[in-house]
Amino acid sequence: MWFRRIVESRYRNEAEIIADILRVVKPGARKTRIMYGANLSFMLAKKYITKLSSMDLIRLDSDQKTYQLTEKGKTYLDNYQSYQKIERDLKSALQHRAVELDKILHGETDQT
Repeated sequence: MWFRRIVESRYRNEAEIIADILRVVKPGARKTRIMYGANLSFMLAKKYITKLSSMDLIRLDSDQKTYQLTEKGKTYLDNYQSYQKIERDLKSALQHRAVELDKILHGETDQT
């Protein structure tokens, strides 16, 4: 059905990677935990940790040697999760509409 073709990338975009890292860091995490929890190579984890630290989304707790979410990081994660819900709802609505359009094209309309 040609209306149903909603193309999904099999790769994560940067916003998804950042959100994954922030989810792992939320309870506090070391570099290795971030790497495995966010499914990143060592080099990518290192790059993103540096980037997120400089953006004030995470900070290093030097006493515990763990990364923690900042308030800005919590705000980003909350907003990203809201965005994901809206995106899922929209995809569902589009999928439903695609089915209806396909029924019309193929003469399967419910005419009661």
